[in-house]
Amino acid sequence: MATMQKFNSFTKNLVDGVHNFDTNTFKLLLTNTLPVVGNTVIGNVTQIANGAGYTTGGLTLDVSTSTTGGVAKVAVADLVITATGALGPFRYGVIYDDTASGDPLVGWIDLGQMTLANLDTHTVDFNASQGLFTI
Repeated sequence: MATMQKFNSFTKNLVDGVHNFDTNTFKLLLTNTLPVVGNTVIGNVTQIANGAGYTTGGLTLDVSTSTTGGVAKVAVADLVITATGALGPFRYGVIYDDTASGDPLVGWIDLGQMTLANLDTHTVDFNASQGLFTI
């Protein structure tokens, strides 16, 4: 299951109201370079090449929120990546806010080193019960 590592700027952006997990569009971009916690926007991240089932800018995530007993949870539905040619190599999935100005980064997950052959799939398991994060 995917465990998110947050970028340092994420918490400040959250407090400042930059991210709205109910209305904004969040995406997962693929990279083969370990993200740096000090990165702030997608321009700081080297994405894998466009094509073979991957579009520069990443894949749209299905995000939901809930609150129980004063604890808010942000959950992401599992994402299936399907190759339409040789896709990769890649190792990390970087989550960012595609709606907010500048495309600010949220966090990243380690998918394990992989290359997908034509028509191969990989499911990113975001663990809906635990959520991406809670506050």
